[in-house]
Amino acid sequence: MWAAIWRLCAGWAVRLTALGVLGVSAAMVAGGWLLPPADQIAYMGNRDLQYDLFLYDARARLTVQLTHTQTANERYPAWSPDGAFIAYHANPRNHYDLYIMRADGRGQRHLELDGDLRWYDQAMIAWSPDGETLAFHAGMNGVDFALYLIAVDGGEAVELVRGEGDHVHVSWSPDGERVAFAVYPSAPLSDPQDENGTLYIAEVADLLDDAPDALTEIGRGVFPVWSPDGGAIAYVSSINENDDIFVFDLASGVHRQLTFTAPFWASTQPEWTSDGEHIVYASNRRGSFDIYMIGREGGEPRRITFTPYHAQAPAFRPG
Repeated sequence: MWAAIWRLCAGWAVRLTALGVLGVSAAMVAGGWLLPPADQIAYMGNRDLQYDLFLYDARARLTVQLTHTQTANERYPAWSPDGAFIAYHANPRNHYDLYIMRADGRGQRHLELDGDLRWYDQAMIAWSPDGETLAFHAGMNGVDFALYLIAVDGGEAVELVRGEGDHVHVSWSPDGERVAFAVYPSAPLSDPQDENGTLYIAEVADLLDDAPDALTEIGRGVFPVWSPDGGAIAYVSSINENDDIFVFDLASGVHRQLTFTAPFWASTQPEWTSDGEHIVYASNRRGSFDIYMIGREGGEPRRITFTPYHAQAPAFRPG
């Protein structure tokens, strides 16, 4: 009897190991998640030179490869508020378009934009809190990047804000009434790691109404992301020479530096955990980029992933 039990356990161990090697997490065995979804982080990694999307289960310490495209990059995953879907941008047609897929990597679909305008490099999707609208940045007809809104099912894109310079990296407030974003100096956006942006917040209604003085400048940086409680915005700034993670408290107006990265390295692309107590981000402090976590008030960063390739743009699954 014990031999039979050992063989059964060994079989499951082999099965789970094989699943991990094949890019299927043990957390998805039997068609369901065995671990809380909030312990899962989507990110982009360039294991095969091109960027693909991955899902890391922090409790199981298993990684799932969600996309397997040899000739295109899939980048910057963004979770739907219910954690059922992932939006991202990819370039199978030599420029970036918007896509949505299920959380397990299946059902990938291109988000079609109506109109005869010449779009290029639609990117960096942010879901509205109600899950019905996507914000993103894109270039159109050869002009600077602007911010747009579109329904999750596609259709006509509505311009949210444009102006001198590239308007990028949009993030919704938890109540869906405001957005934060970065504006780069007027020039083609050639390097998303160039930390020369200016951060703004604005009421969505004011932007749609083209209200004067709609923008409120809150500092210098890029990659703003609103905290789940709506009281703070994490962002990246190189104001102290290196790319580091900062938090801006909206009530007090205080900017606080969380990471202190050594010269020539970077800490970037922050994302809040679902409970708002921690921030995950990408850093190459050990060579290649990996995912790290730090407390909302700072402290010692904890390394989450240990990959031989770059792991970037973490997105914590809502749960």
